[in-house]
Amino acid sequence: LYCLFAGIPVEDKVNIFINSFGSIQETTMDYRVNIFLRQRWNDPRLRLPADFKSDALTVDPKMFQCLWKPDLFFANEKNANFHDVTQENILLFIFRNGDVLISMRLSVTLSCPLDLTLFPMDTQLCKIQLESFGYTTKDLVFMWQSGDPVQMDEIALPQFDVKQEDIEYGNCTKFYPGTGAGDGHSESCQEPKEPNDRVSPLGQLTGRCLKVNSVNEAPFSKSLTGTSHMHKLLFTTTIDLHARSELTLLCFLPKGYYTCVEVIFTLRRQVGFYMMGVYAPTLLIVVLSWLSFWINPDASAARVPLGILSVLSLSSECTSLASELPKVSYVKAIDIWMIACLLYGFASLVEYAVVQVMLNSPKRIEAEKVKMAQKDKAREKENKTPAKANSINGTGGTPTHVTTLQVSVCGLTYTFSVLVRV
Repeated sequence: LYCLFAGIPVEDKVNIFINSFGSIQETTMDYRVNIFLRQRWNDPRLRLPADFKSDALTVDPKMFQCLWKPDLFFANEKNANFHDVTQENILLFIFRNGDVLISMRLSVTLSCPLDLTLFPMDTQLCKIQLESFGYTTKDLVFMWQSGDPVQMDEIALPQFDVKQEDIEYGNCTKFYPGTGAGDGHSESCQEPKEPNDRVSPLGQLTGRCLKVNSVNEAPFSKSLTGTSHMHKLLFTTTIDLHARSELTLLCFLPKGYYTCVEVIFTLRRQVGFYMMGVYAPTLLIVVLSWLSFWINPDASAARVPLGILSVLSLSSECTSLASELPKVSYVKAIDIWMIACLLYGFASLVEYAVVQVMLNSPKRIEAEKVKMAQKDKAREKENKTPAKANSINGTGGTPTHVTTLQVSVCGLTYTFSVLVRV
């Protein structure tokens, strides 16, 4: 296929349809998508005859391995797999002008570095990066299909909002200096995961390996690689692929710019779960710890357990929340909230300790004893005051006089003497 690289790079138009979008895993900082990946490029050798009746030819997916294909891989991929239920999920079309269209269904786990500074009121940017594994921009160029190259149905995520209008597209073409001398070829080789003539289309290796039987076959491998420097490779190694016959591998990594396109998803976290599951419970626990302020300081059996249980509940909530998040070194917004709640709960315990110290200080105890003694003396003085003797004639006491009252009832006369103190 070296004729494809005769000075003009092959343009590979890419588009993606997203079937499902999994939630972001904060602990591993990745997410999983199920997509239809479609690629379209032109191969002039595959033009249909002029007398061909249809505009396109549907090709058996078994021919997928027999055609030249752009070596696209996901640059930020962690794991990926094809689908073959009930048959291999690959469609292959060849159009009259030589355009080739491949559509395949993939499930891909992609890395998404998270910035959790504002967690859980954060917004994350997650990418899908499509990069060429072995061809520089001199040979192959990826570009997004015109219109909306990335499409998806209404996707409902449990914690995030993702919308079609928030999708952005970018170019992530990278420069790799190569790992070898002079011509930029590598001098080491890694065993590919599949014993194919090409590396895995999902790009699991850091170098490019081709399967040949001898160094003499290197010049004839130009049609597979698109590079004119294959004959300069002298380094070979022999390994056993999947316990099969021994094969010689030639590996290289040309230096230069490698084409790459990316799509960026803006995911806004929904804070409702954390409002009901974190903020509201911790706020109520803090308010509960404040109830001890209205309890008699002498009722230590009621105040102390209330404060301790509040602090323990907040500590348990902090531990549970930390287990669901990555161990990052910076402070998150929810960390500030939890620390503030812990401080308020701890302050209620400190307040009780301070009150007890103030109430039980020696000076205060001594002052209370003095007050109690003074009250007791005053009470005894009032109760034990002696009665004063008074005489009728006024001597030896308060002056007095006697008043006589006469009352007649039914002809009888009664006389009363009343002693009046002046």
